[in-house]
Amino acid sequence: MTFRLLLGLILFTTISCSEADSSNEKGKNNTRSTEKTNASNMTSGSDDIFKRWILGYGLMNGGKIEGLPPSPAFDYEFNNDGTYKMYQSNGSSISGTWKYDKACECYKLYRPDGELSGQAKLISKNEFVLKPDGKAATISQEGLEYHYKPK
Repeated sequence: MTFRLLLGLILFTTISCSEADSSNEKGKNNTRSTEKTNASNMTSGSDDIFKRWILGYGLMNGGKIEGLPPSPAFDYEFNNDGTYKMYQSNGSSISGTWKYDKACECYKLYRPDGELSGQAKLISKNEFVLKPDGKAATISQEGLEYHYKPK
């Protein structure tokens, strides 16, 4: 089961990263999409999200995932301008945008091409939960969530 969950995390990251890389190559970002997202970013939500977060643990249908990679792999950093960075194990990062969604009380994360990649819900000032969404979510990732803590 641990192998399957780790494979899910790798698949989620690979899809997010490969889509971001192809988007950057096709036009050095879709500026219009990014501007639109930034212009309509949160007016609600919490300032507690604006920091760097490290992956604490993962859950699959309530079972803890073992063997997840250490920081900086999968670290997230949220900025108050509506952007975020997801770090890779080599320290490089992929940028995207986020928008607070009042309906689900969560932050929707978007890749540079504007595609939804996940939902982050702030549980407390010391924890948020990330769930794959959009094209990044596959059937094998249903019930998958990643719990983050401040760095």
